[in-house]
Amino acid sequence: MTGLIGDNGSGKSSLLKVLAGLIEPSSGEISVPDAVAYLPQDLGLSQHSTIAELFGIAEVLSALDAIEAGEYDPELYDIIGEQWDIAEKTLSTLASAGFEPAKQEQSQTLLTRPLTEFSGGEAVTAAVVALLQSAPDVVLLDEPTNNLDSTAKARLIHLLEELSCPAIVVSHDRDLLMHVDQIAELYEGNLRFFAGNFEVYRAALDTEQDAAERHVREAKADERRQKRERIEAETKIARAEQAGKKAVANKKKAPLALGLDKMSAQRSYAKTRQVHQNRFDSADAARREAESKVREYESIYLDLPGTSLPVGKKVLELQKSSELKKSDDLPEQIIVAGPERWRIAGENGSGKSTLIQEILGVRASSAPVPVYRAEYCIENVGYLPQRIELETGLNMLEMVGRANPMMNEQQIRDALARLLFRRDRVLLPSEALSGGERFRVALAQILLAQPAPQLLILDEPTNNLDMTSVDWLGSALKNYEGALLLVSHDEYFCEQLGVQTLVDLTPREIPINSANSS
Repeated sequence: MTGLIGDNGSGKSSLLKVLAGLIEPSSGEISVPDAVAYLPQDLGLSQHSTIAELFGIAEVLSALDAIEAGEYDPELYDIIGEQWDIAEKTLSTLASAGFEPAKQEQSQTLLTRPLTEFSGGEAVTAAVVALLQSAPDVVLLDEPTNNLDSTAKARLIHLLEELSCPAIVVSHDRDLLMHVDQIAELYEGNLRFFAGNFEVYRAALDTEQDAAERHVREAKADERRQKRERIEAETKIARAEQAGKKAVANKKKAPLALGLDKMSAQRSYAKTRQVHQNRFDSADAARREAESKVREYESIYLDLPGTSLPVGKKVLELQKSSELKKSDDLPEQIIVAGPERWRIAGENGSGKSTLIQEILGVRASSAPVPVYRAEYCIENVGYLPQRIELETGLNMLEMVGRANPMMNEQQIRDALARLLFRRDRVLLPSEALSGGERFRVALAQILLAQPAPQLLILDEPTNNLDMTSVDWLGSALKNYEGALLLVSHDEYFCEQLGVQTLVDLTPREIPINSANSS
């Protein structure tokens, strides 16, 4: 299995589409196996697609239903052919691959349910299993772990490791990339391969960059030396020319001899100058060549003193809902105090989003009962949802200015510069921004708001972010001094932020003896 990595916009998805035969390469030639199975980020499915349509058996199932209902059209038998047990085989295949609904319900009606009724992990599992039914020579997957919880991601990784054919997986997910056999990195239009998983790749890249930085230092030192020697040579030439002028003035030699000496000296000086200029030019070129191999990792920085919270100040109080029967290992009460960092985890459907809505006070009356009720929440709350939506028609200056009317234009420009938005870039409208830029603008609107948020809620912030953007987010939050509530399946990011407490909402069975005793 090959992990294809690179920043957003580097061309990873386009490369997969070229390999899948969906788009033609702009130049060159490409050779791929005959049977290529491709799964795009959005699964390439409409919201009404069913599992049967995924497997290409919808028409067969419909024919089986028609015959069972009493129809005897010969065309129906032609459609079915030898596939009388296709439903049972498909359900068995899904169950073997870890598709939980098929383990619980061995019914043909399961195959006719729309994919929207299943979790993201279940939909991806079903889609991958369907791809494999065609016995492909190679499988291409584009960000398959986006929006998957930890359990679903582990199940998908196991499924990929058991593949009988090669797979190319576009991903920013470090957990998945730790299980690949090689890394293919797309960087500045070049594709490079590194044997081993992501950890091996990072070690190789770090070693390479250390060497590149050392070469830059050596090249700069040589350039300075050549510049110094050139200056020294010019000084000697100037002195010699001065001595020559004195000799002419004193007429120590015949005019013809003096003229010949002058011509000879000029040729010698020109040659010396050219030698030193060539050495300096070579050193300068070597320095520029060495610098081109050093990757610039710009970090973002925000000064956020207004977010500061005193230790012990109550920020959030949650009380376990009495209406729900949850496992005993969930605390009855959660109190976030001071600049603490909490993580809310759990499988898809365990109630994480419902809990966020409860805390924000926007949960609809028809929504499911939250695992916890919000008894108290501090007023200054910032919320960064999974789906970033910016107001259209406004540029960055205007969007951040609306969030903090106390800042003047120069202050906003300075803040945006620390988020890597410089010069006229801040005048771009929201619709002209890339995904990573939209994310940083949304982050600026929240963190630079007036009043500053003293509780920051992040809902799966690393979904759809490349690794560089994840590191940017981590850098921006280093100086955040308020309380943090993070919903995330990204172990690396949680570790990067220094999360202190974990609450896992995944439902667990209450032991029978405990239930009876209560």
